[in-house]
Amino acid sequence: MDGVTHEFPDEEEARMVLQEDDFSELGTFDEEDEREWGMSLRLLSPPTAASDDELLPKMFVRAE
Repeated sequence: MDGVTHEFPDEEEARMVLQEDDFSELGTFDEEDEREWGMSLRLLSPPTAASDDELLPKMFVRAE
């Protein structure tokens, strides 16, 4: 994605676009992913905020 806010007609369309850019839903990861990344899924949680402006900077975190 390009950092721009996009609007989609529905959630399914948004999922398809994000999957094309190699984004995955948190609920799709499993123990094998934990081992590969070397971290616990329990440490991850979806970002939350009171507004889109507050949420946007939290939507992408680069692994170090």
